[in-house]
Amino acid sequence: MSYINSSENHEALDWRKESKKRTIVLWILTTAFNVFSVLVLIFFMVMYNYPKYFIIPFSICSFLLGFVGSSYFITIWFGLYAALRGPEKDPYNPVHKQKDLCEDTRVALLIPIYHEDIRRVGAALGAMIEDLRAYKEFSHFDFIILSDSRKEDIIFQEHYVYQVLLEKYPNVNIIYRNRISNIDAKIGNTSDFIKRWGKNYKFMVMLDADSLMPGKTLSEMARIIEGNENTAIIQSTYYGVITKTLYARMNSFGSVFGVVVSFYGQYFFKMGRGQYFGHNAILRVDAFMKHGGLPYFEAKPPFPGGRPLSHDFVEAAFFEGAGYEVWLLPHLESFEDQLTNLIDDMKRETRWMYGALFWLRVCRMKRLSANGMKHLFISSLHYFNAWIGLIFYIGSIFGMIYVLQHPLQAYIIRQKFSWLFDASLFIFFFAFIARFAVYALYFYKKKQLDGFGGLGKLLWSYMLSIVLGMAIAPITMTQISKALFYWLKGRKIHWGEQDREDRSVSYAEVFQHFFPVSLFGLFLLYIVVEHIMPLATNNTMKILHMSKTWLWFWYVPALSGLIFSPLIIRKTSFRYKWMEQMGWFQTPFEKDEPFIMSRTREIKETLDVLVPSTLTFSDALSNPWFAFRHMCSIPSRPQKTKFWSEYFSGKNINDLSRAEKLLIFRCRELWEIFFLKQNNIPSIDTEKKG
Repeated sequence: MSYINSSENHEALDWRKESKKRTIVLWILTTAFNVFSVLVLIFFMVMYNYPKYFIIPFSICSFLLGFVGSSYFITIWFGLYAALRGPEKDPYNPVHKQKDLCEDTRVALLIPIYHEDIRRVGAALGAMIEDLRAYKEFSHFDFIILSDSRKEDIIFQEHYVYQVLLEKYPNVNIIYRNRISNIDAKIGNTSDFIKRWGKNYKFMVMLDADSLMPGKTLSEMARIIEGNENTAIIQSTYYGVITKTLYARMNSFGSVFGVVVSFYGQYFFKMGRGQYFGHNAILRVDAFMKHGGLPYFEAKPPFPGGRPLSHDFVEAAFFEGAGYEVWLLPHLESFEDQLTNLIDDMKRETRWMYGALFWLRVCRMKRLSANGMKHLFISSLHYFNAWIGLIFYIGSIFGMIYVLQHPLQAYIIRQKFSWLFDASLFIFFFAFIARFAVYALYFYKKKQLDGFGGLGKLLWSYMLSIVLGMAIAPITMTQISKALFYWLKGRKIHWGEQDREDRSVSYAEVFQHFFPVSLFGLFLLYIVVEHIMPLATNNTMKILHMSKTWLWFWYVPALSGLIFSPLIIRKTSFRYKWMEQMGWFQTPFEKDEPFIMSRTREIKETLDVLVPSTLTFSDALSNPWFAFRHMCSIPSRPQKTKFWSEYFSGKNINDLSRAEKLLIFRCRELWEIFFLKQNNIPSIDTEKKG
């Protein structure tokens, strides 16, 4: 579908007024749904005989924190409408104003990395170059790897892959930079680039180390932001793909199956006040230089000092506060790797949580609009839902003891509010069915059900994901609750490297992290078996008009997840080829693999052979192919050589520290000296002395 020259009919439309109307509708529906949810909560707490001084504050907290979940349930229905309508029939969509890039427009495609698998990064970059070549916007792009890596062996491997890419794509402007000082981590890495070279670029595409963006998406994003002068960010939809463990496949299935309709729901209401996820997006550099600077805060427990760890939502809020538009466009496809196990996922989630809680300080800044303040505040509180869920679940166990001890009183309360009880059960089951129906209807209308293996296999995969999700949810709830407790105590977090490789976790690792979770589950099971089930006599259950089966249904899924958490986490970290052959958790991107994914895998296989992960820094000097190319790429520093040459005299490369090796790596003359020494080649000075 072409949108070129279709802007004339859309110039007079004001998306802000339309978004405001839609948002009012959303808030009314969300508030109504949230009120009902809290009434159900109060009903159970009254039946459990909770004291009023607990019910009132707990209900208020649940109401405030429930807006995120409630709004999600509401938005998917409007998301289905917007998704089936598509951008071509949406007069407010910025695609209608896209235009050719100006002749002098330069676009920087940035990949910040820190101790990543450079073979995967290089393969993705090569695949994106090859895919983008088919579009005329290709000539406007520079491809830039921004490394913050510290380990000398990894830095050498990064340089090696860079040289391979330069030779493979000789007419493409590929740039690699390793920052000497990695202050402020990823934020500092990109900010430093923008301060030094941002003036050379009109736009920049922000990617993560595991990002994949098709040429079609890169081309269209650039055209859209060129044609919409007041737009600061165009955010694409990204799907989790590539990795093969059961945990990764389950999350990949959920991502592909649900993300389009979900994102269209966000788009329908927010429009030009959309979200930015920090990667797989294109940004206007001038706007970033003027308004994207992140504030520095002094430490104030429980908040750490420094800049916000999670910068994406903050930057989007700053741009909105400055009058710019931020669009999340669900029809723009891109990809990323899924994390392969729950341990690595929880490490990342904890970092995100610390970053989100920092927004409680940011949301008071005057640079923000009212909408930006509200969005940051609500998003930061979202993680406290873990405490709400955990407290309510534990309370339901102890509350059930009271119910079974006073069955007649509980039955009278239930009968008095039977409509509320029945409605809550209806909505509980309706939510599962409706969510599947909405997503499945979208793919049915788009004729893409075959990509999931057909309707039957899609339903089976969905039900299996629900079962696994019910087992995993209490585990993540306890882990986030624990992380919140550590945050309140002021424990600091290190934003380090991310393990993105397929890996199966050992029993030693899972027991180290989750043995306390198992003990907690066993404690709750003891309460159920010893203090609840003995009270659930036939006479008591008859008065309550309940069965013991209902009790087990309420407690077993969550308790099983807690008790068997080490086993669940370990087993889901394995790859099961028979599941792949059966088509479980299959997605359209697996059945009909996009070029960008298949080509990335092919190039990575080549790079795995050329640049194995076992290469060390000393191998750099022993490899003439690399050594000569690297020598030509680094600057001459005669003064530095004169100062250091005597110090290095008589030393071998393996005797040097990391800092000394990197000094040699960045100085042409010193590099030449050690290359000759490593390969026993006499220098001119040595021959003269001889």
